[in-house]
Amino acid sequence: MARIKVGDKIRDLKLPTIDGKTFDISEHKGKNIFISWLRFSGCPFCHLRINELTNVDDKYGENFENVAIFSCNIDALKKTATKHGTSIIVAADEKRTYFDKYEMPRSLARVSLGILISPLRMMRAVFKGYAAPSFNGSFNAVPVDVMINKEGIVEKVKYASHTTDHMPINEIIEFSNS
Repeated sequence: MARIKVGDKIRDLKLPTIDGKTFDISEHKGKNIFISWLRFSGCPFCHLRINELTNVDDKYGENFENVAIFSCNIDALKKTATKHGTSIIVAADEKRTYFDKYEMPRSLARVSLGILISPLRMMRAVFKGYAAPSFNGSFNAVPVDVMINKEGIVEKVKYASHTTDHMPINEIIEFSNS
């Protein structure tokens, strides 16, 4: 397969979640799905992003799933992602099966750029308690945000230019209500 692009259908995506269940995209037909492909288990930027996504739960539409997929071991992720509650599905791609299948980018330069230009976000993440000393997974992974509409078609994709580059929250809220 190749990188995810607008118009694609993602039918094959099945991963373990931190609540002991399995996220299977085929079980969420008829819903708008927002997927954040993230980094390693203790990534402070990633956990801060999840916090931002879950802080606006009350603004999301009813037929909406919010999913965060980390490139790490599920047990390591369980130790770092328990603060996020149940309104977001947090899953682990332990063997990078889907990260590799969909050619999720890796770049130490883009990771370094995110750290360099976002010291205030890093401090905010640390103060919120998201600086877990767990480096299980892909440190050099670069985030990707994907919106999949109710028909199962990719409506929008954002390949991050650095580790803190994501789709704006207001766009996600609008998508969730469409």
